[in-house]
Amino acid sequence: MSDVRQFRVDLPMPAVRVVESDAAVRDSICGLLELWDIEAYSFSRGEAFLEDFRHLPGGIVLCAAELPDMHGLDVYEAVIDEAPGTEFALLISRRVRDTAIEAQLAGVTNILHKPVIDTEQLLEFVGVER
Repeated sequence: MSDVRQFRVDLPMPAVRVVESDAAVRDSICGLLELWDIEAYSFSRGEAFLEDFRHLPGGIVLCAAELPDMHGLDVYEAVIDEAPGTEFALLISRRVRDTAIEAQLAGVTNILHKPVIDTEQLLEFVGVER
């Protein structure tokens, strides 16, 4: 008989920060995450998010490419500089293909399309196993 015991530990999901200037999109994403008992924090501006992130880095970030005060790729670079292991997804409009290409060249590996977010893709990104 082995002395090794295996235990399944359910760790809490890390909080998700949603950075999106469109209140309807932001509220929709946060509402969906909360249905799955995932703690979500929302920000309408990149600088407000980065101020919060600098105090408590890490976690999961969903950020719009187009924000009123800065570009989402600038947010991505600041996040990765501060906490390289942070999970980051860029939210882009389906009609803006150049942004997706720029994001991939910058190193963004997770891109979600809006205004209609694919629920399965979102839940997979934040780590929900169904």
